[in-house]
Amino acid sequence: MPVINTLCMWLAAIVLATYPASKVYPDDEVKQQQHITHVYEVVRDIYEVVYEPSHKSWFGGKWGRAQEAALTAIIAAEESGGFNPDIESGKVRGDHGGSWCLMAMFIGKGKTIEGWTGPELILDRMKCIKAGVNALQRSMNSCRRYGILSGLSVYDTGRCIENESISVRRVG
Repeated sequence: MPVINTLCMWLAAIVLATYPASKVYPDDEVKQQQHITHVYEVVRDIYEVVYEPSHKSWFGGKWGRAQEAALTAIIAAEESGGFNPDIESGKVRGDHGGSWCLMAMFIGKGKTIEGWTGPELILDRMKCIKAGVNALQRSMNSCRRYGILSGLSVYDTGRCIENESISVRRVG
């Protein structure tokens, strides 16, 4: 089995452990299977972004990209309620309409640092994931002084907070 398939199955298992198809769509086996397929498609896109040759992973070492892909999958799943299609389509948005796409990019009517608008993130999942991965890395860099477990506090709250609970749970 190619490494990409193994890694994507591992990422999908991480997401499905928290958002099992049977709980997301109880009593509907067709939607459960669609959910599993959709989760795999999203984690495949995460893989493509994190394993793009020009991408520099925040995590070092042999498993750095796998760690970054896992963290991205966890964040995307939590921010989108397990890759909820209503969030991915833009029908539902968090933070009173200010957050866009499955990575919950809080840009309101503005643009990401990469120059993408919210509707562009909805129309192109790869842009959403790239913007999210870049924001994740900016957060980790900003909060280095507090240690790796606090690294996502800017992503989660907008500022560095030592031992910020969401960051500690996600990174841990």
